[in-house]
Amino acid sequence: MKKQKNPHAVELGQRVRAWRTENGIELAQLAAMLQISPRSLEGWELGEFCPGYTALLRLADSMGVSTDWLMGRSRCWKTADQLLREQDPKL
Repeated sequence: MKKQKNPHAVELGQRVRAWRTENGIELAQLAAMLQISPRSLEGWELGEFCPGYTALLRLADSMGVSTDWLMGRSRCWKTADQLLREQDPKL
């Protein structure tokens, strides 16, 4: 019996792969930036499993996106800091 993929893991994987492709970054390059194995990143992109808390934060920071967007909890990819700076550039 084949194990069902977690829909949140699939969503995260699709977003990571789309971002990486749009930005012309190879899987191995992003894995090196995150200090993880390419196989781990591939597993995230395929929705086989989700990154742990620390890895999720590093991933979001490296991509310049919010963790909520990565996990499919928000349609806005910007972080709260990015939104605040847009409203008041002095921040």
